Amino acid sequence: MLCLQEFMLCFAEEKDPRKCLNEGKEVTRCGIEFYQKVREQCADEFTKYARCIDYASCDMQLKM
Repeated sequence: MLCLQEFMLCFAEEKDPRKCLNEGKEVTRCGIEFYQKVREQCADEFTKYARCIDYASCDMQLKM
């Protein structure tokens, strides 16, 4: 999460995301790394959870 904090700090100071491209690239790298780890370690569980959320309504009842 440090990469996101660095980007947000840069953006708050600069008020221009173009000046924070390096920090933004690091956020992207962190996100890709996270999802690669999820895919390697718990893809089935994550997929089941994501599908549950996709089918859930605001009152948490499954719709099929």
